[in-house]
Amino acid sequence: MKKVTLREVHALRQAVTACDENAVLSLLRTFDKTDFSAESLVGYHDALLFIAAYPSSESLYREACSRLDKFASLIRRFNSKHKNSFEKLINSGIDGTEVQGAFTLPLLHQFVSLYPDSISLHSFGETSGDAGDILKPFVLPTESDLCDTDLSIEELAEKLFGRKKQLHKLVELFSTERVPETICENQFSKLNAFATLKLNSELRGRTTARLACNKPFAHKEFIRKADPVAFVNSALPAHVDLSISEKVALRRTAMCMLASLSRETDPITLSEDSDLEYFELERGVSVALFSTRASRRMPIDSYIGYMLFKNGIPLAYGGSWIFGNRALFGINIFEPFRGGESNLIILQLLRVYRQNFGIDSFSVEPYQYGKDNPEGIASGAYWFYYKLGFRSDDRQLRKLADVEMKHMKKNSEYRSSSKVLTNFTASNITWVVDASAKIVPDPAKVSAAITKNILKASDGDRMQHLMKLRQECSVNGSDSDTMLLLLEALGVDKNRSVSSAERLAELKRTSERLYNVELKKFL
Repeated sequence: MKKVTLREVHALRQAVTACDENAVLSLLRTFDKTDFSAESLVGYHDALLFIAAYPSSESLYREACSRLDKFASLIRRFNSKHKNSFEKLINSGIDGTEVQGAFTLPLLHQFVSLYPDSISLHSFGETSGDAGDILKPFVLPTESDLCDTDLSIEELAEKLFGRKKQLHKLVELFSTERVPETICENQFSKLNAFATLKLNSELRGRTTARLACNKPFAHKEFIRKADPVAFVNSALPAHVDLSISEKVALRRTAMCMLASLSRETDPITLSEDSDLEYFELERGVSVALFSTRASRRMPIDSYIGYMLFKNGIPLAYGGSWIFGNRALFGINIFEPFRGGESNLIILQLLRVYRQNFGIDSFSVEPYQYGKDNPEGIASGAYWFYYKLGFRSDDRQLRKLADVEMKHMKKNSEYRSSSKVLTNFTASNITWVVDASAKIVPDPAKVSAAITKNILKASDGDRMQHLMKLRQECSVNGSDSDTMLLLLEALGVDKNRSVSSAERLAELKRTSERLYNVELKKFL
């Protein structure tokens, strides 16, 4: 039987971007009568995801989803024919295959509870320190002698848990309330435990980890460009009012999607489900925003994560570190969807953050456009952000970019060299959407100002400095300490700090969005 080639898979994707439905259907029928290599099978799978995200009709969307729903059976047939090649599909994220990776204790705790038969211990890497010393605070006092031996982590695990469900028992051991959770997580990470996830109809991989979509958007053309300022300034529709059960299901979909690629983010793993916000936008795009639970939030800024869906298919994930009206923004577009409407995707996300949190200034770190990221250099990602309105924070790099842009305008075939693009990664890039807005200081500079204030006013004695602040502001207790330090660093009058600190502290616990709205009042 003839095997599908990567060239044929590429032709399928080209037919989708050309919105040529007849060609797409013809190629799909051809694939039904052929065999696959591991590489072309992954390519076919990813092309189906691309079709579902960018279909030219509702019927084509249904066809792609139907094929994806049956993909696990195709994987089984492939395994029976090509057992020597099946290992190549490990960590592909496809349903019916396995993922082998290291995950945080909070994610594993949820997965061993939700999907006990789909997760197991794969192996241990090199531990960060003596295995016995890591385990000793968590075992019973009567077992401490066992931890004083020279046994390896593998030998200790077998003696403590036996050979079955070692991961489940290990996770349970480190999930004790006797030790603060951050210490539990830190100690667990030192064990360097790797898990195996079996992707299936319960612990879904990227094949079927998607949201229900009753009315998929049909693409008659691909939109590659838009006016950035007009786009991000356009009003958002009201967020969709989801029930708690719907929010929980959405977050699990996001967790499974990332885990199938050996990834996770704190706002999703540690999410406060009640705070989840979900927006349905144009062209089949929807965005879910996640914030960590109150006990795990950052002290002065807010890490708000997201997952973007298109026709219910997860397309991108990332987050923003928000402080007042500024945000450090990061995006990861899943590989099958790169080259689609990437420009619109980023603008939709910036729009959501600008309209929902009142962001006036967005910054992006160098990794996104090439630092320690060869793909970012090869694709010229810096110029992608430049055309949206981002400019280098460094003045000399801004001048270099102006010179390069002049060359490109004079000669349409001119391309910046790898050396020039690497030079651009020496600083962040920033887009100030509203040039008239006063932007809050960088939170790193605020943190440095707090340290400087403590050193100057209290000779580095932190407890003494906090006591002074409480006394000067007539504040009882420590609940508002962080906000008192913050307001002092921002130069807010002491008389105004009392109620303001208490108000900010309460909002930080209850609503990251309202906290940042309130913070802008102190500009």
